[in-house]
Amino acid sequence: MASVTKEEKKGLKQKLLEFRRTGLVAYAQYLANELEASEGKEIRKAYTKYLKKEITSTAKKIARVEAKLSKEK
Repeated sequence: MASVTKEEKKGLKQKLLEFRRTGLVAYAQYLANELEASEGKEIRKAYTKYLKKEITSTAKKIARVEAKLSKEK
């Protein structure tokens, strides 16, 4: 089996981080849509609370991935 060079590892890491960022951004958009649909409805009060918490968590994850991406470049 051939060994993987540092450049190849760096390229793969870069692609993985970009893939994660894309997924997190799509998930954040989904959460925003769900929040918009559930906000103001009394029966979905707990779900709305969960969505707000999940949105802040996802924003932090996106920021961490962005920081890693900027550090890699």
